[in-house]
Amino acid sequence: NSYTYLNNLPKLLEAIAASENGGPVIHTEASLSGGKTLKWHWEQGRAVEAIRKGSWDFVVLQEMSTLGYQGPKGGPPRINDPAMYFEYAGRFHEEIQRAGAKTVLYATWARDGYPEQQRRLDDAFAQFARRSKAGIVPAGLAWTVAKLEAPGIRLHMPDRSHPTMAGSYLNALLFYQCLTGHPAKNPPNVIEGTRWNRTEKV
Repeated sequence: NSYTYLNNLPKLLEAIAASENGGPVIHTEASLSGGKTLKWHWEQGRAVEAIRKGSWDFVVLQEMSTLGYQGPKGGPPRINDPAMYFEYAGRFHEEIQRAGAKTVLYATWARDGYPEQQRRLDDAFAQFARRSKAGIVPAGLAWTVAKLEAPGIRLHMPDRSHPTMAGSYLNALLFYQCLTGHPAKNPPNVIEGTRWNRTEKV
């Protein structure tokens, strides 16, 4: 959903790969819609169609940031029971395996001001990964470490939920390392320019 399309995370990842001499070329395709669950994507069908086309090395699954829809607007965020996440991530995982690709989980971050919720999110991601042997891109863990080691860098937008450009750039670097097995050696300086700050769906 918007955690992926805000700041155009897929294209950031492609740009990092393109900056690496001799590294793999990364091509992305995305099925995105703001504020949606994996259940919604499964029922809508476009993501499943894209997976069934085949030729993918990895397929990344991103659940809603609270593992499901929130309660009444204006209330504090809460992490939902992961049962629905497990069910629909499992359905996607079966399709991904049939297509000959590897499932990767985008393990997202807790809302700003609610760090105690990160453990519940990570427990859900780790539980599904163990069950399915899926890979994990541990963005929530990386954000926790970054806040301790570089507290002056703001990762959350003022809404306390979505990523700033710095947050998306950190996530793209993490994706590159997790998918290729090594860190980017010469990443482009994309934080400075507005041309990367794209919010449209890709």
